[in-house]
Amino acid sequence: MKISMILPVYGVERYIEKCLLSCIHQIDVCKEDYEIIIVDDESPDSSIDIAQRIAAEHANISIKFVHRPNGGLSAARNTGFEHADGDYVWFIDSDDYIEPDSIFILLRAIKTCHQADIISFTHKTIFETHTVDNSLPHELIGHCTNGYELLRLTNFYSACSRIYRQSFLKSHKLRFHEGILWEDGEFNIRAFGETERHFCISDSLYNYIRRSGSISCSPTNIIRTIDSNLIRFKTIYDWYEHKTISKHNRKIINLRLTEIIMLCVAELSEIPSDLRPEFRERLASLRKDYRNILTNGTDWKKNLVGATILISPLLVSRILAFLYKYTIKKTVDG
Repeated sequence: MKISMILPVYGVERYIEKCLLSCIHQIDVCKEDYEIIIVDDESPDSSIDIAQRIAAEHANISIKFVHRPNGGLSAARNTGFEHADGDYVWFIDSDDYIEPDSIFILLRAIKTCHQADIISFTHKTIFETHTVDNSLPHELIGHCTNGYELLRLTNFYSACSRIYRQSFLKSHKLRFHEGILWEDGEFNIRAFGETERHFCISDSLYNYIRRSGSISCSPTNIIRTIDSNLIRFKTIYDWYEHKTISKHNRKIINLRLTEIIMLCVAELSEIPSDLRPEFRERLASLRKDYRNILTNGTDWKKNLVGATILISPLLVSRILAFLYKYTIKKTVDG
């Protein structure tokens, strides 16, 4: 059994060494148990030079370099996947790092839940002033479940906090949607619905570094964010529209689609006033898709919010924006 670690690289010269060394220095496993695939997304700095130096110093470890024209994170991940030889793939952001016993723990988990499509684990979010230990629903820990159960219990979608069976991704033609933000959510909401065997462990293997000025923190990306969320809604809706699934599972998908629409509505109050009509129009164009979804999920509170959105999106826009900002600030401030 082998795990392919896929590291897209772009503009991370300050962080790539720590990330790459954390992938190289895995304990209690053989070098044949894992490989590292570094995808150069046409990085403009010395990131690749640093990575090549480290690779030369660790010639006993399988480290592949793949070069491609700049296309963004999703495109780089998709390219890395096409070059992976492992039974499982792990998408790792090259400005984060992993724990030294990660591969050992994941190989053990693979044996515990044979032929698991996806294995999820926990992570730490490291802010400048404090660290937050994240957890997964206790009902999932140590059990093989289907992906809908995962979707029902959590809306945490990071691709970095799980590994995927390569044959599973290939058989369902699952790839990251290119050119959008928050691509992990778009990818995983589709992937979870195809997952027959999901296994969840409590081990914290991934260290997610939150830095000021990152895409996820920058207010200047609000236009691209709402644009991405509108695309995310449509691609996920289209993925499930004609699938034959139970009424309960349909309600779970409706809930997750409702949350995306809630984000779009919250963002309306954040964009410049002269651009609001355009985005209100684009949101309204999806009404035929979401009108039967917003009040038909598994969470009655969000069904109520959905009903209000159907009546007047602007009525709830500022309230939702305030609640999201408050939640984020509380997390960042500790």
